[in-house]
Amino acid sequence: MVTFQSQFRRGGETGRHARLKISWAFAREGSSPSPGTIAGVAQGLEHLLAKEGVAGSNPVSRSIRLALKIALAISGASGTQLGLKAYNLIPAAHEKYLIINKNANIVSLKEQNYNILTNEEIWAGPASGSFGLDALMVVPCSMNTLAKIAVGIADNLTTRAASVVIKEQKKLLLAPRELPFSAIALENMLKLSRLNVIIAPPILGYYSNTQTLEDMENFIIGKWFDILGIEHNLYERWQ
Repeated sequence: MVTFQSQFRRGGETGRHARLKISWAFAREGSSPSPGTIAGVAQGLEHLLAKEGVAGSNPVSRSIRLALKIALAISGASGTQLGLKAYNLIPAAHEKYLIINKNANIVSLKEQNYNILTNEEIWAGPASGSFGLDALMVVPCSMNTLAKIAVGIADNLTTRAASVVIKEQKKLLLAPRELPFSAIALENMLKLSRLNVIIAPPILGYYSNTQTLEDMENFIIGKWFDILGIEHNLYERWQ
């Protein structure tokens, strides 16, 4: 589902606006429009409004929202809570999946209505391009997982899904958790970055008026959501 929301100024009527909101459901379940399709439809709507008498129909504002299909994989032990928090903060409007190791507390997570897949389920949906993932987050991303993705090893659901997202040219966000980074890890990150993989370690920004650990986590998760086009109000933006 994609929603267009545009606001147009009516010609000669200062202070009054016409708001147009259209929901577009696609015939093929799970499909998403290309950016070119979205832009074309938005331009067509502007042209139609102009013809119908909404004069001076330069858009005052436009927002285009896509319901995304997102998987979040947790690799490594340290930083697991940050990954779970990021998953929980993905708005319910999006279709989301959590990929974890089989030794995690799966029963507890299922009781909390998590949509869980385990790394051993290499046959699960995200392992196929036809599943249609829009984005994969690996939070945190261990150095082992980083190295496997960099060289194309696809031996579990996380690394297989990463390989699929790369070949499908969708968004792959890795949050490496290590300090300091070795030269090997940096080379792996550089290689993946050149393939348009997003390397986004959990690094704190000091301009967002953070006061607590929760504020710090919200800032980091909010920056990840910014990159993936997920709307939020998790941190105070620079004015």
